[in-house]
Amino acid sequence: MSDAEIKAALADIDAEREATVKHLKMAGLCYPPARDCARKLAAAALQGEIELDWAEVRRLAEDRAYRIWPDARALIDEEAEALQIRSPYHSDA
Repeated sequence: MSDAEIKAALADIDAEREATVKHLKMAGLCYPPARDCARKLAAAALQGEIELDWAEVRRLAEDRAYRIWPDARALIDEEAEALQIRSPYHSDA
């Protein structure tokens, strides 16, 4: 494989990755199975059933590849309210 073919293949992979990220971002938490999974994970973490680094959740949700922080925070806040537990993001402005 020549250098040009390798570069072309890498460009195709990068374009595919970008399209996948864009699709996931658009579907994101709007896709019912993904939202249900995220809600269950949040509930388990909020109740202390699993350990979750809330700062890392926020960092990833704010990452330019995803940019889903408002939706993620809303989901976590809603789940905390439903469980009558304080959201880990409660003090955020």
